[in-house]
Amino acid sequence: AYPFNLRQAVCFPMPPDTVADRASELIGATAALQYLKTIGGAAAPEAVRLSDRIRGIAAELVTLQNDDGSWPW
Repeated sequence: AYPFNLRQAVCFPMPPDTVADRASELIGATAALQYLKTIGGAAAPEAVRLSDRIRGIAAELVTLQNDDGSWPW
């Protein structure tokens, strides 16, 4: 699983680094943004940050896509 340093009181998970992790992160961020919009928080600073994050993840996924349009997973 995740490395755990006994000198620390907290275990931090490794950041996602696969295409599937990025796609999952995109789905989660999109769901969170949709929820913010549903509760009337579309103008909140969090919504702006989520929108920027979604654009960044989508751009990253486009660059990771194979030349034939398939995905490397």
